[in-house]
Amino acid sequence: MNLFFRNLFIFTFIIFCCTFALKGNSVHAAIDDATQLQLNQIHKGKLQNSGDKDFYKVVVPSNGNISLSIKQRHGAYWYGAILNSKGEVYEEISTDGSEFAEGYAVTQVGLPKGTYYIEIESSYEAYGKNYEIKAGFTASNNYEKEFNNNLTNANTINLNQTYKGSLKDTNDKDFYKVVVPNDGNVSLSIKQQHDAWWYGHIQNGSGHVYKYLYTSGDTSVSGFAKTQVWLKKGTYYIQIENSSDAYDKSYEFNVSMTQTPLKTSQLKVINNKGKDDIVTVTGLTKGDNVKVYNSTTKGSVLASKLSTGSAISLPVKQVGTKAGTVYVTVTRSGMIESKRVPVSFTGEQSDPLKISQVKVSNNKGKNDIVTVTDLVKGDNMKVYNSTTKGSVLASKQSTTSSVSLSITQLGQKAGTIYVSVTHSGMTESNRVAVTYSAEK
Repeated sequence: MNLFFRNLFIFTFIIFCCTFALKGNSVHAAIDDATQLQLNQIHKGKLQNSGDKDFYKVVVPSNGNISLSIKQRHGAYWYGAILNSKGEVYEEISTDGSEFAEGYAVTQVGLPKGTYYIEIESSYEAYGKNYEIKAGFTASNNYEKEFNNNLTNANTINLNQTYKGSLKDTNDKDFYKVVVPNDGNVSLSIKQQHDAWWYGHIQNGSGHVYKYLYTSGDTSVSGFAKTQVWLKKGTYYIQIENSSDAYDKSYEFNVSMTQTPLKTSQLKVINNKGKDDIVTVTGLTKGDNVKVYNSTTKGSVLASKLSTGSAISLPVKQVGTKAGTVYVTVTRSGMIESKRVPVSFTGEQSDPLKISQVKVSNNKGKNDIVTVTDLVKGDNMKVYNSTTKGSVLASKQSTTSSVSLSITQLGQKAGTIYVSVTHSGMTESNRVAVTYSAEK
């Protein structure tokens, strides 16, 4: 009895192996005889019987996305697949033959430059009926390239770019490799879609998972599901797989990293008078792109420059005559532009007064008076006893177009005082020398 079952098992195994080998050989033979199919053009064909299979060869000129479209027809169900020369299936598709069938069934897969094959066969009642297919192609490096179902074959991707892919079946897993150029917060975002739930995570090469992410497939869902984690500089991997009903549907994702903003201590603004103002930034890396804005959000770019070393000076025609604030960002290669950092600056130097604006009354027996005219409300006046340094004899802010400053005693004899003006938001002017007569 045992011998009988042993012989039966051996016989069954031999039959299985022979059948598998014959099937594999038949696929290879059919691929070898495949008809050339032009990309992005509709082709019509017909299966002769229920066991017939049509094979087509497509040449992909560069990395990109191949889509297979099969026109749907009531009462006929076709099966299609995108294969390589070994007969390995990248992507499968089945049409709808119900009474509501219309349009095209479409599937897609990202593949590197090369030669691929399309297989068409009857799934049910599709032989003897005309079919229409199209192999579409879009050149891009931002599509998943099969096979990438483990760390060794992970697709290399760049930060801050959106990539598209699809899962062949419920067990398919897609892996992507990304380099984090420096320590910082890294975000994983996956686009959400009605009736499809994806799962993704960020891990290292040893399999340690830093952060998990699940999308929602609810009817009201929109936008991207997002998670963020702080990572050290290095190489990491993104895994995307089916959570529920997400296979055979296209997904979109990106891994992003925002540049760390500058520190205020790295920034300096020199507000020059009569020539370009200068914004200086230190502590940079060669290749950093620095931008100066006139607003905390939106606004205009006042200056932009790529650093060639650790420091950079950006000339600006005019940051403003009065004191104010500019906002500076930095963008490192492969990163998202940093947040804007505000840096304040002083106003330009006020124009000096004209001697004709100042009148000095050197009174006897009462306070002396310095009168200044042709002012703007808010101008601050100062009277000094010296052309530089010295002491402030009087100070007063104007509330009208003129101001009178009272001084206990300028001196009984004739002499000179030195008067400055500081316009609102600006720095103090040079002192103008004004002579006065002796007391009478």
